[in-house]
Parts: sequence; structure tokens; C-alpha cells
Amino acid sequence: MIRNCLPWLAGISILSVTIWGAAIPAAAQKASAGAVAPRPETEAARLLRSAESSARSGNWAAAIRQLERAATLAPNDPVPHRRLASVYRKARYPDREIVALEQALQRAPDDADSALRLGEIYISLVWFEKGREKVVQAERAGTTDPRLFVLLATQAYMRFQYPQMERAAVEGLRRFPGHVAIMTLLSEAYRLQGRLPEAETLLLRVRDTTADSQAKAACRTGLARLLLSEGWKPPRFADAEKEARAALRISPKETDAHYWLGRALQLQGKNDAAIEQYEIVYRRDPEFERTAYYLGGLYLRSRDKAKRALGERRMAAYRRLIARNERYRDARDAVWQHPERPEAHRRMGQEYLNVGQLPEAIVELREALRRRPEDSEARRLLVLALNKSGRKTEAMALDARPKARSQASASPMRKE
Repeated sequence: MIRNCLPWLAGISILSVTIWGAAIPAAAQKASAGAVAPRPETEAARLLRSAESSARSGNWAAAIRQLERAATLAPNDPVPHRRLASVYRKARYPDREIVALEQALQRAPDDADSALRLGEIYISLVWFEKGREKVVQAERAGTTDPRLFVLLATQAYMRFQYPQMERAAVEGLRRFPGHVAIMTLLSEAYRLQGRLPEAETLLLRVRDTTADSQAKAACRTGLARLLLSEGWKPPRFADAEKEARAALRISPKETDAHYWLGRALQLQGKNDAAIEQYEIVYRRDPEFERTAYYLGGLYLRSRDKAKRALGERRMAAYRRLIARNERYRDARDAVWQHPERPEAHRRMGQEYLNVGQLPEAIVELREALRRRPEDSEARRLLVLALNKSGRKTEAMALDARPKARSQASASPMRKE
């Protein structure tokens, strides 16, 4: 999987928005000022309640139908669209989630939660300008949500703008002292600028103060990575090993921790122990960081012919990964630099499709078609991605459109 964001920050995530707690519109709940009895429940309000019940029971298809109907009956109400976005998020349909969130914002421009969620999606897709627009919209709406600063710092990180990342995190901490995710982002900004002691001080603060076990494990993994940086004099490989092992005691399935433990062991010359850790990572994700490269190099040193052959295979796999990542970076940079070009989105969609990231592929290919509806290759790839995602009805409908137009244009004109 291609990872656009901070690799080990996922354990300290706060970028989730709960929409189901949103209130049903006042018009659907309140009696009119002079009424003796409550106003009868509207059909739209009833559908909202039914959709909530369907979603809680896991019947997403029914929830979507009910919410779509509610949106039709109450066209100016943002709530059905917010809740549709929540369902689409759970179903991993970001293309539909984007549409629902945009519809909600059209009806309620001050909806900071929807703006922040859209900003998060757009930034993850490297649609940076659109992402920034939504973050600014949330800020103008008067949001007091720390996610604002998480997103600003994350976007700066993804754009390799580390001083801007630092400024966003510093401002976030000024407003939200002790916020774990923002402290972690600031530590990463320091690390990326070579300010290793400052980065360590912040991570130690997180490690020693957070009560959340997942956040603590992620923090200790981050410390292991930090302590392996080349700037420490003398090297701190043993300290890195200690932090990685501590992370694994808290969370044994922490793949990042296994990887950095392997690296710490290898740098201390404990190659057999390093191989054991790298193999755990490789079995879970053969494309994780440089696992295949380090494993291949260690196996190639062996006197065992079979292990040397295995090393060659690992190195070949790593070379293929590098080539694919270069194609991805080129496609990503094209979307980043020229988001107005439909071919950039089609190319990005193709790269996502190649690695099985189907939700992202669908978003990019829909964007390519939105910008150039006659793009038959983008349409073909989108049909393929929808079919692979199990969204066969949508795929059939999309595939049928150009055929229907072609048949219509080929039909002889009827004589009057």
C-alpha cells in the first residue's frame, strides 16, 4: 500500500468525525410557537431515525436508501448529507463521501466538521489547494477543533515544507497545550530539520504523560526511529532497541516497531536477530519501507546457497518496488502540480489501481471523467475499479452510457 501520510502517526489519530450525533433539524422536532400539540413527525425526520437504526445494525444499503430519500424530501437540510457521508466513510466509498460532504457544505457553509473531513480527504489525495480551501473554510467558521492544526501540519509535511509544519504545530500547541497528536507532529518537524534533542524531548513528554496504550506504543516506535537517526554522536542504537521492544510489549502487532527493532539490531551487528524481525514485517507487508532490501542484503552474505538465492529474490522484489514507487511519485507530482489536468488524475488512478487501492483509484478516475467526460480510457479503468470493489451495478451503468449514446447517434432519423 502507498502511504501518503506520517507512517507511525496512525496510532495517535484524531482525524475521525462522528456524524450520527448531529441533531435532527429543529423544524422536524419543534412544535410551532402557538401549537398546543407537537407537530407530527415529518417523513424526512422519520427516515433519518430509520437510517440511524439501519446503520447501527450494519445494514448500510438500507441506511443509504433511507438517507437519500430523506435528502430528496428535505432538499435544504444538510443533516441527511452529513449522515450519508458518515455511512459512505464506513463503507469506504470516498468518492460518494466527497459528494455528500460537498452537498452538506453547500447547505451549511459554517459546518466546520464537514469542511475538516473534506480537507482531510483532499490532502490525503494530494489535492492540496482544495484541501487548504476546506481547512480555511473551517477556520472561518470559527472551529475550535485541534484537527485544524493537525491538517495544516500534515499538509506541510506532505509538501516537504518542514518549517511551515513546525509553525502550524507550534500554533496548535499554543492553543491546545499538551495535545498528543500535535506534539508528535512537532517532534517530527524537529527531526526532519535535524533538531534531534528537541524532537526527543517532545516524544518523551508524550511517552511519559499519555494514558492511551496505543498512543504510547506509537510514541515509543517513533522514539526508536528517532534514535536511529544519523545525527546522534555517539550512535544510540541500543536506546532505539529498548524503545522498540517496549512498544512491542504494549502492542505486539505493531509492524513499524518490528521494523525499527530489526534496524536497531542490524546496526549493532545482531544480524540473525534482525532477520527474525524483518521476516515478521515481510510476512505482513513485503513492501514495508526497505524491509526487502535489508533482508536481501543479509541473506546475500550467507554461506548457504539457498539463503543467497532467497536474498536475490528479495533484492529483485525491492527493485520492482522502487520502480513502482517512482511511477507513483511521478503521478502524484503531476496531480500536485497540475490538478486541472484530467490526464494527471487518470494516471494517478491507474497507479492506485495497480496496487489495489481501489477507493483512491475510484476517486481519481471519477475526477478524470468529470474533467473530460469523453475519456474512454478513464471510463474503462473506472469500470474496472468499480467491478473489483464489488460495485457492479455502478460499473454496469457507467459502461452502458457510451454504448447508449453510440446507438442513439447511429439510429436513422425518423421521417416526418
